[in-house]
Amino acid sequence: PHPPEMAEFFAALQAGRSAQTTHHLNPVPDGWAQPPAKIVRPDAASVSLTGWVQNRRRYSQNVTVFNLVDDLAPREASDVDYARVECVLHPSLFDRSELYKDLFAPGARVWLRGAFDPDFDPDLDNTDAGRRYASFWIAEARLMRATWRPSVVRHILNLLHARALPLDEASESLGVSYADAERLSRLENLTERQWEANKLAIGLQRSQSATVAPELLKVLQNYETLAASRPVAPPEPSPDDDALLHPSQPGSYWQRQKRPQLEWMTREIARVARAHPAFGKRPLRILDVGGGRGKLAVHLARAL
Repeated sequence: PHPPEMAEFFAALQAGRSAQTTHHLNPVPDGWAQPPAKIVRPDAASVSLTGWVQNRRRYSQNVTVFNLVDDLAPREASDVDYARVECVLHPSLFDRSELYKDLFAPGARVWLRGAFDPDFDPDLDNTDAGRRYASFWIAEARLMRATWRPSVVRHILNLLHARALPLDEASESLGVSYADAERLSRLENLTERQWEANKLAIGLQRSQSATVAPELLKVLQNYETLAASRPVAPPEPSPDDDALLHPSQPGSYWQRQKRPQLEWMTREIARVARAHPAFGKRPLRILDVGGGRGKLAVHLARAL
């Protein structure tokens, strides 16, 4: 147990975090403050929907609102007639809303069971781009396909490790086998889970078809002649160049920051390593904390 002063510190820290979180979230609009009385009963939530999450908005009191659409294709700014359903995650109606508010990020595919607002009055409700519609209140939900965003995938693996997300749901949403989901749930090391999450995020991103907004596509078409007149030609590496310290385009991030950083770190570490009594007599172990992609570690192994 923590000493009393530490317990007081942690309590104050938690209170500060809660206050900060509440401060940054907008208050819940009146229309979503409480679910309609007629659909609080479980038997009233009898409609099932499946679709993709778009335009998520999070409010105080753990209320989350998002649009459910049939596909993720970009729309023209003037296109207001495509089908979408405004869905509400409310803790008073769905006791796992706090879990799914983070999982239902834009780009996720979800299954929902709930009910449309039975008291909806199109003459009194707010409008959205000239359209009036009833909100869909969620009573049950399932994540069918996770978004490719790495932060969300990492969160899923942490939930899986904490046994807060069923294995079958994690398996389906990440696109892995049940056995792989079981293996991922046993990863105790946070760094290992982060590496796995990055690999899964790349796989999820590749599995979702990429689309280009019509406005951007028009720009590409207008300037497609530039592709022929100014082809991209990366410089050919010299045979003497270190594969890790490869040449790059002038002004690139690699040339301006990353390569000088690796070279400086190598010089400094080499100075310390050569001062070791066993340098040159036996292999030395150098620990690279937070090694990222491992470029410094591999370059050190070659340089020393």
